Amino acid sequence: MLRSNGRMRRRSIRFPCDPDSLTQRYNNHRDQTGLLMRNKLRDVLAALAGAAVTAAAFYAATPTEVQAPASRIPRTPDGRPNLNRIWQALNTANYDIGAHLAQPALPMRPGPVIPVPAREVVALGAVGSVPAGTGVVVGGPVPYTPEGLAKKKENQDNWLTRDPEIKCYLPGVPRAT
Repeated sequence: MLRSNGRMRRRSIRFPCDPDSLTQRYNNHRDQTGLLMRNKLRDVLAALAGAAVTAAAFYAATPTEVQAPASRIPRTPDGRPNLNRIWQALNTANYDIGAHLAQPALPMRPGPVIPVPAREVVALGAVGSVPAGTGVVVGGPVPYTPEGLAKKKENQDNWLTRDPEIKCYLPGVPRAT
């Protein structure tokens, strides 16, 4: 480098084998590595604390009781349960009260390989499809009598002619809510 007076400035040359420079480089590297390790540990502890807080929030928000105790059910003056409320069904029980898989439609017809939706259902679009559902029956499948099972199958087969929603009628409670 040139000085202001025009002369070259003399620089001291450090050799890589200089013990002082090696010690200094080693100490710098050790300090940086220690800093990095402390930062990583801090980040991991912060992530674990955040996960614990999130889990506690979800646990606290999860309802633990599905039905109200019998003593809290409002009653009419004659002692019967008061059912005058807004009812809402957020399930797929209007398709089948038992657990069921998703289907393209309730009425199906034989297809070339697998059953396909009936011709009338295809025109309905998404109204004709059946979403999967876990069912509302507790304790296993519904113990249908042979006559009841036959009636259920008949209703499913004649769904297009018997379902009020397909005819644009109000379907009623709880389905209309």
